[in-house]
Amino acid sequence: MQIHRLHLILFVLCCSAPFTLRAQTHDISFGAHAGAAFYLTDGDFRNMPGGTVGVEMAYTVRGVIANYTALGIKIGAGVSYANANHSLPNYEEKYTNIDYYPEPMDYTIVSATYREHQHQLQLEAPLFLSFISHGLTINIGGKFMMPFFQRRHIDVTDAHITAYYPDFWVPVTDYLATGRLEDYQYHGKEVSVMSKLNALLALEIGYEWHAGWQDRMGILAYFDYGIWNNYSNNPPMHRLIDVAPILNTEYPVPDIKVNALTDTYASKANYMSVGVRFYYAFHFEQRKVYPCRCVMD
Repeated sequence: MQIHRLHLILFVLCCSAPFTLRAQTHDISFGAHAGAAFYLTDGDFRNMPGGTVGVEMAYTVRGVIANYTALGIKIGAGVSYANANHSLPNYEEKYTNIDYYPEPMDYTIVSATYREHQHQLQLEAPLFLSFISHGLTINIGGKFMMPFFQRRHIDVTDAHITAYYPDFWVPVTDYLATGRLEDYQYHGKEVSVMSKLNALLALEIGYEWHAGWQDRMGILAYFDYGIWNNYSNNPPMHRLIDVAPILNTEYPVPDIKVNALTDTYASKANYMSVGVRFYYAFHFEQRKVYPCRCVMD
């Protein structure tokens, strides 16, 4: 008898609330980020951080798996500006050239600082597994990054070129006929040849809170690291400041090519960025309803 009464109570409760609810959330977010950017290379010079700023929009869909807890997918697109720096202090390089006689010339080239500054505008498209619980937000996945504009600046300060004739024991420093950087320094701009296609491992972690009745605001710390790119420079060049042999008898002044640190010494270059992202999200909930199936014995 008691068992039949229990079944009757359950049947009444089920029929008085004949639907079970399950929720799915949708977020359309707009955000901005700021942080530090690097190009990590295998060259024998310093890889130094620059800055990055950008804006993005994203769509996130999650299924509710418990109270205030949901799991789903986040996709998006954004555009960023990033720069990175490379430095070689106290640069010194030695090699041997010939002139038109031909006589050997031993070159020694020095500079106090040698810097390369990378600048780029880039498109980014993330694909994340997205988890949220009581405001704690974790997004982990990958990101495709494609620079569509790249420039680099090369700055050389306090540079001196010394040519030494071993047959005559004659050293010549900063002489036009043997090679000289005007004013002992160089400032050049050119198109960069860093990677055009990049696959990044990406992580975001932070907190999200209510903004008004339904919308959301959030702040995330992010980390992006390049795991693949199409950068190719193997083997790299070997002369950083390349003084050409003096072979022109009519105008015996050598051509001088000031090369980039990455072109000369690096065969690998991986992009990395860390920073903070802030966003505002328009939040929607979709509730799926299922009819209750209650069976009495």
